[in-house]
Amino acid sequence: MMKQIGKRTAAAAAAVLFFSTLFPVFAADRGALQSQADAAREDYSAASSALEDLNRQVEENQGQVDGLQSQITALTGQLGDVAAGLQSAQDELARARNEADAAAQALQAKEQELQQRYDASKEQLAAMEF
Repeated sequence: MMKQIGKRTAAAAAAVLFFSTLFPVFAADRGALQSQADAAREDYSAASSALEDLNRQVEENQGQVDGLQSQITALTGQLGDVAAGLQSAQDELARARNEADAAAQALQAKEQELQQRYDASKEQLAAMEF
């Protein structure tokens, strides 16, 4: 029985010795794991903050894009109005040129008619004098 008690005591002493050497390792591992967890939390927090900043920038950029799109739409409408005005002015110019050409032709015809009457009048006067 003594041998059994000695074996038990030796086993218990070995277990105490074994566990006493392991706990500092576990404590060191736990500290390292805690440091890693803290670093991971800090990284997550930094990434979350960066993501919020990026989302805010995306919203700002989207607002700018929407504003520019509105300006483009307005300018496109104005450009359409200017193009329509230009076309109207070109049509009016073409009509005015046509009227001017017709007036020039009518003037030329009247000048020829006047010249013919003048020549005819001169002939009549010349015939009356003789």
